[in-house]
Amino acid sequence: MKTQVLQSARSDRQYRQAGFSLIELLVVLVIMGVLSALALPGYTRYVQRGNRTEVMTALLEAQHFMERYYSVNGQYLSPANAVPMLPQRLQGIPSQGTVRYQLSVREATLNSYLLQAVPEGSMADDVCGSLTINQTGLRGVLNSTNSVSECWR
Repeated sequence: MKTQVLQSARSDRQYRQAGFSLIELLVVLVIMGVLSALALPGYTRYVQRGNRTEVMTALLEAQHFMERYYSVNGQYLSPANAVPMLPQRLQGIPSQGTVRYQLSVREATLNSYLLQAVPEGSMADDVCGSLTINQTGLRGVLNSTNSVSECWR
């Protein structure tokens, strides 16, 4: 009988030492929640900055398209005095998958144009708003409280 009691006490002790208590699990969950709350906004800003870099590259490529268009036509307007359309691959960025920016020629005259990238989808709430660039390479932002230098870096 005495050996059964000793074995029972020993197995109870081993069983209790084998796992985590509810308090320990709750502490770990709280720590993970705090770390997630601190890390997620920084990660989101990092991803948005990467997406803005992608659209800046596309705007520069669209600027090259407009310069080639001017070389062929002698003006930034089409022969019917309409605003030219960008190639399909430059209209939505990225060209494959979920579009985060819509690119377009916002306005054009004989000797000038303004290209605009409007954020959509996951980028719709971006603090930089719409990015613009004109025929002289002057960069700008629309619908943003941030400066051009903050958004175009």
